[in-house]
Amino acid sequence: MYTKLKIDCDKYFYITHRKEHRGIGGIFFDDFIVNNSWEQTFKFVEKAGIATLNAYKIIVTRRKDTEYNE
Repeated sequence: MYTKLKIDCDKYFYITHRKEHRGIGGIFFDDFIVNNSWEQTFKFVEKAGIATLNAYKIIVTRRKDTEYNE
């Protein structure tokens, strides 16, 4: 599903007059239902949220000591 949802995201967040995408990427779903089932749709969204949190933890752990400035 990622490939289709990423394509939808890229189309939705494309700025035509600038010929560029806005945002940082990801998946996008609007008016989306998995196999006509609210339960399966909720499981999909829940898994996507958990995957995001797990990935974010890894990124933060890796970057927490990176120096920064103004």
